[in-house]
Amino acid sequence: MQIQIRQFILLAIISLLSSNTLYAACGDQPAAKAQLNGCDLKGINLPGADLHAVNFSASNLTGANLPGVNLAASQLAQTNLEGANLYGSRLDTANLQGANLKGSNLSNTNLENTNLKNANLKGASLWNSRLVNAEFEGATWLNGERCGKGSLGRCIPVTP
Repeated sequence: MQIQIRQFILLAIISLLSSNTLYAACGDQPAAKAQLNGCDLKGINLPGADLHAVNFSASNLTGANLPGVNLAASQLAQTNLEGANLYGSRLDTANLQGANLKGSNLSNTNLENTNLKNANLKGASLWNSRLVNAEFEGATWLNGERCGKGSLGRCIPVTP
């Protein structure tokens, strides 16, 4: 029995080491592939950082300053990014489902193939952003209108 437990622990450690996932505490400096879901990182300042494939799901990034940041393939579902500066950032293939992006600066941002279903984009800036295949179904658009079915790469307002 004791040998089986040791083997299980050894296999678990090998699995963690080979996964390339960085398990971090909320107070740690964010890095690519880090698991930082549920963290309070309000007002964080990381211009130009490489944070690809990071997990910020359900985190508070209100007022974050993240211009030019690589967040490609990141998990940002249910994340609060209200008033965040993401100017010129990469969010391609990221999951922002249900995220609060109210009043955020997403100008010159790559949102190609990004999941923005049910996200709040009211008052956000998407000037000159790449929206190819970005999913907006159920999202609240810049002007407060709700995006309906088929909102791919653009918002098709729900008609009453």
